[in-house]
Amino acid sequence: MYISRLFFGLSVLLTLLILAGCSSGPGPVEVAKAAFESTVSADMNTAKPLYCEKMQSIFPSQEEMDALQKELNVQFTFDFSKLTYEVKEESEGETTVGVSGTLRVTTPQGSEDLPYDEVIHLIQENGKWLVCEE
Repeated sequence: MYISRLFFGLSVLLTLLILAGCSSGPGPVEVAKAAFESTVSADMNTAKPLYCEKMQSIFPSQEEMDALQKELNVQFTFDFSKLTYEVKEESEGETTVGVSGTLRVTTPQGSEDLPYDEVIHLIQENGKWLVCEE
């Protein structure tokens, strides 16, 4: 009786450890959403780690984006609440996430609703989902 309980307990523990090892962070939809929103908002410090190694090498720094915004002297705010994100295609280590809906852009001059319908390509790199456009 003691051995069967011990075996059962170890089996449950092993199963939990395996499941925990399989989940290596946020899924592709969460990564696509965070990458899209932080990139559009020019938050490069948040966005950059959400991109694959290949894309990080061409990514602008936060300082470059801050300088560009200062040079343009325009303040933008974005409302992402009317966008939806859904997995479109999945295969081993790759997926695409569709982003569609309306993106509201606000400047000191007013607001505008822009229709949006794009696809974000993600790959698994080092066990994490990352945006990696071809």
